[in-house]
Amino acid sequence: MNGIEFGKELKKIRGQVGYPSKPLSKKIGKAITYVSQLERGLIKNPDFDACVKLLKELSFPINKIEDFLYSFGIISEQRKEQEIQQNIINFELNERVKEEGNEDFIRYNYPWLFNDENAINSMQKKIEYLETIFNSMVENDFSRAETVLTNITDLTKSKTSFDFFCSLFQYNFFSITPEQRKELIKIIKSVNLDKNSIFDYEGE
Repeated sequence: MNGIEFGKELKKIRGQVGYPSKPLSKKIGKAITYVSQLERGLIKNPDFDACVKLLKELSFPINKIEDFLYSFGIISEQRKEQEIQQNIINFELNERVKEEGNEDFIRYNYPWLFNDENAINSMQKKIEYLETIFNSMVENDFSRAETVLTNITDLTKSKTSFDFFCSLFQYNFFSITPEQRKELIKIIKSVNLDKNSIFDYEGE
């Protein structure tokens, strides 16, 4: 959009207010034909300050004037300077991204590239340890192994239940006292859990 389009809108606004073009031109310190020329598209790049004065005279909301004019490409010098400075900042930022690489984007989309090899090896050893423990449970205490493994399996059947399962282990249960452990077990027993009412396996 440009001064030509602004002139068309100005004519609509002036017509709505009922303000003659010649007095309006004189009011803002311009030649009496200024508004008429602007409305007919003869002024391609109208002065920002003059346009502000026109809109104020036509009772246009003051706090909306700058954005309204901006939509037609009629911009204040201050805003032009701000845009230049912002363009410089954006350019420098883009150059820095080119030099350093967009690590945040890569890290978010390809996290495995940033995994620490030592940490992965450590986790693998923990998995192997748990496998040994559960195999031993199955061989030596089948009843308890069945209960534990069935519950763990059920808790991984849906995203909601798996999130719940993971949230349980955000806490260091190893550090709580024997009395606290007993109290925790008592609370869990009192809930009287019914897994079918808690986890919707098909819907999640």
